[in-house]
Amino acid sequence: VIYSTVSGVVDAQPPSLRLNSGTELPIEFRRVSSIRELSDGRVLAVDRIDDRILLINWQRQSARPVGRRGRGPGEYLELNRIFPLHGDSSVVEDPNARRWITLDTARLLSPRNPGGRFATDLSLAGYDRSGRRVEVQPFSFASGKEFGAPPRIRTFAESLLVVATDERSGRVDTLDRVAGSYRGWTRVTKRVPEGPMNFMIMSPFGTEDQAHLFLDGWLAILKANPYHIEWIKPDGQRLRGAPLPYSREKVTRAVKQAFVDEKYDGALSGKFSPDEMPEWPEFIPPFLKDALVPLHDGRVAIERTRNPLQTARSYDIVDRAGRLSATLVVAPNVRVVGFGKGSIYTVRVDEDELEWLRRHPFPN
Repeated sequence: VIYSTVSGVVDAQPPSLRLNSGTELPIEFRRVSSIRELSDGRVLAVDRIDDRILLINWQRQSARPVGRRGRGPGEYLELNRIFPLHGDSSVVEDPNARRWITLDTARLLSPRNPGGRFATDLSLAGYDRSGRRVEVQPFSFASGKEFGAPPRIRTFAESLLVVATDERSGRVDTLDRVAGSYRGWTRVTKRVPEGPMNFMIMSPFGTEDQAHLFLDGWLAILKANPYHIEWIKPDGQRLRGAPLPYSREKVTRAVKQAFVDEKYDGALSGKFSPDEMPEWPEFIPPFLKDALVPLHDGRVAIERTRNPLQTARSYDIVDRAGRLSATLVVAPNVRVVGFGKGSIYTVRVDEDELEWLRRHPFPN
């Protein structure tokens, strides 16, 4: 079987992987942002909306909270993502407090204060074992000609910097300048039961380039134009992968309407039209925000943009040569939130928008 890419033809189809039903935890979540599998098989899961960290024991099908909300020791104000450190130590983002917090297995320890100017700019991309961290920081921002200057926050960043900091020496290196997510915005006023409400509408199918630093010092930078992975090795050598295969799908009127119907449902159903959205792209981009998920074996998975007219959701798995090694296909209401040693962690989203965490064996 052959398949086409945006730059040519590739003569070997990578395997398509599918999951079994897995083991589901009987605990509801609102939005699982990431997980961290520990050496004994337990899992730390972060719920971004409920602002909680749970330590999960899969054998007992139980979970207990780690820390609590607050400003004191062992507390946090807001939670985002969790990253591994050495051993079973981890670091979790606390954007509202403009810091990161270290965890020793399941105890919240000392905060690490980042150097970003705004709490919303925090975007840690990982630590390696040498004590180096990588961040993806906003660099240039939209001018906002039509509606005045927008706030200088990540949402309005047209470009980003990939920055590495050695926490032992204090040395800071800018590794790359990549594309931000801003593609245009508009203001729309709609009547809701509470009265008129102003909405800030961002360009649909918004994407931005992303990065992840592995513990062994390898850094993956995911870029959309062209769609590929660039690796930076611990010694600084760059390995630029070839463009990854994907079919460029036109953003038709039907796609626009399906996107709007899916995004604005519930109380907002039927209140927005595709013509009110700013700057529709000509083609569906290969990925959206927060698409990069690291695998335990050093590869990365990329959540592909799902055409709202289609059902399945898929993930491209890319090796350290930048090659597509497999495609993981899941149901449209399933999302991959992390990988462990021989395991894949997903959430199943029910009709009430609640999430249920599952663990699956990695398919052969």
